[in-house]
Amino acid sequence: HLGNWEVLGAALAGRGFPIHVVAQEIFDSRSHRLLNDWRRATGIRVHPKRGGLMAAARALRSGAVLGTLVDQDTGGPSVFVEFFGRLARTPRSPFALARRTGAALVPMWVRLDPHGIHRVTIEPALPEGPGVDREADLLADVRAWHRVLEAAIRTAPEQWVWHHRRWKSTPATEPIDLRAFADETAYLAPYPASRKVANAR
Repeated sequence: HLGNWEVLGAALAGRGFPIHVVAQEIFDSRSHRLLNDWRRATGIRVHPKRGGLMAAARALRSGAVLGTLVDQDTGGPSVFVEFFGRLARTPRSPFALARRTGAALVPMWVRLDPHGIHRVTIEPALPEGPGVDREADLLADVRAWHRVLEAAIRTAPEQWVWHHRRWKSTPATEPIDLRAFADETAYLAPYPASRKVANAR
């Protein structure tokens, strides 16, 4: 959620890239319809979040690009990784989907420069893990992606979606699979009480 990501998707689609997105339903049905009509008009294929993962997997296997935003604490299967010095709950499905389909994980973002021009940055694909331990590889992907995101946010911090409560969940308040953190005991320790209170506001 850095810069105008809708412009980024439209720009890629307009240049001939087959862009697909999995869209979560917006609470206001009129806004939801307007946004997705606009996406489709720019050439983006929209799949609903409910039941849309199979279509997304087929798109990836066909060589299409799947656009996804995973820097928010939302429902569903997740993992905790460090983000700006604190553990952040992150959806695991996009990373797992990439692993299952063999798709590359390519970080990209867009920002508005001082002249009012949208500038797109596309980073090299994240390196593939050794493939011995699926869970360890997935966790490494999420960590690597967050390091790229941190660097991107520092280039234009005012253009990141700061109003989302990114750190609202902690391992102390959210049940997780502790086996994924067995080699990192520091990640198992709960936050101090003061952080929990601040996080609940």
